[in-house]
Amino acid sequence: MKFIKYTLLALLLIIIIAVAGVWFYLDTIVQKAVNKYGSQLVGTEVNLESFTLNPFKGMLKIGGLTIGNPNGYSSPKLLTLGGINVKVDPKSLFSDTIVVEDITIDNPTITYEMPDFSTSNVMHIQQNVAQNSAAEDKKVAEEAKEDDAGSSKNVVIKKVSVANGALSAITPLQKNETALSIDLPAVEMLNLGGEGQKLTLKDSVVEIFNKILFNAISTVTKVLGSAKDMAQKAAGAAIDSATNVTGEATDKAGGILDSLKFWE
Repeated sequence: MKFIKYTLLALLLIIIIAVAGVWFYLDTIVQKAVNKYGSQLVGTEVNLESFTLNPFKGMLKIGGLTIGNPNGYSSPKLLTLGGINVKVDPKSLFSDTIVVEDITIDNPTITYEMPDFSTSNVMHIQQNVAQNSAAEDKKVAEEAKEDDAGSSKNVVIKKVSVANGALSAITPLQKNETALSIDLPAVEMLNLGGEGQKLTLKDSVVEIFNKILFNAISTVTKVLGSAKDMAQKAAGAAIDSATNVTGEATDKAGGILDSLKFWE
C-alpha cells in the first residue's frame, strides 16, 4: 500500500515538474512555433519578440511581431505589429470551438514597395500566403482522411480591431527615393467564424492578415491612384521632362543660330 502511495506521489511530482517546466519555457516554445510556422506561411522571416499568457483570465499579449520583406526589396521589414491583445473565453479552450472575445492590434506599420506598376511586396506576400495556405490545407485534409477524423478546433472571433496604423509607400512616382508617409484607417472585423461558419485558427490568422494588407493597398490607391493611374502620371511626367529637354535644346540651338547670324 505504501509502495502505491509513494509511487503516486512520485508520479504527481513528476507531472508538476513537467507542467512547471513547460510553463517556465512557454514563451520560448510559442516564439519558436510562431517564427517557424509563420515563416512557412508567408514565405519570409517572421519574428515574435514577446508572448505573455494568463490562461485563468483568458488573456494573451503579443509584442513586437515582425514580417520580413521578400527578396529584392529595399526595406528589411514589410509589417511590424506594435502589440496584440487577445481576450479568450477560458471555458471554450476545452470545447471543439474556441471563442475569442476580442483581438486588438495596435500600431501596425507597413512598408509598401512598388518597384514597377505590375507588382509590389504586399502582392508578393499575399501570393505566398495563398499558395502556402492552400498547400497546408491539402496536407491537413490528407492527414485527416488517413486518420478518419478531423481533430483541428474551430475558432469564433467576435471582434477584431486594428488601430493607429502607419504606412510608408515607395512607388515609381517617387523614383524609389522618397517614401510617402500615410496614416492607415482603423479596421474592425466582427463575428469571424460565427453563424455556422467553420474557421480554423490558421484560417482566422490568414483572414485578419489579408485584411490588414488589403487596407494598405486600398489606402495607397486612394492617395496615389491605381497602378494604371500611377503609370499614366509617370508617363506624363516623362513626356513633360522630355518636352522640357527638347525646349531647352531648341532654345540653345536658336541661340547658336543667332550668334552665327551676328558674324555674317
